[in-house]
Amino acid sequence: DHGTTGDGVMAALQLLSVMVDEGKSLSMLSNVMESLPQVLVNVKLKRKTPIDESKTITRHMNTIIQQLGDDGRLFVRYSGTEPKLRIMIEGQDDDKIKIMANDLAETVKREFG
Repeated sequence: DHGTTGDGVMAALQLLSVMVDEGKSLSMLSNVMESLPQVLVNVKLKRKTPIDESKTITRHMNTIIQQLGDDGRLFVRYSGTEPKLRIMIEGQDDDKIKIMANDLAETVKREFG
């Protein structure tokens, strides 16, 4: 329904909607959220090849998801404005997620370079 709206604008509007619906300030709502270290790695590519075309990348992503378990998340998407693949990992251990993100970025470069 909101595909034509920029993700930053949409996130802000959705957050404001929750604040109005709940009748709570942002500071009150943020108390339920656990902040985790986050790493974002951008991989510059010549073209946006569908990620699922590479079994190697898919396996690597699944391994990361298993390693993170319920203590983190992996989010991979192409930029809407640049020829880049964005790899975002959140998790408990900052050093560990940096290694994971950089390793996945290297896999993507080898596969789609």
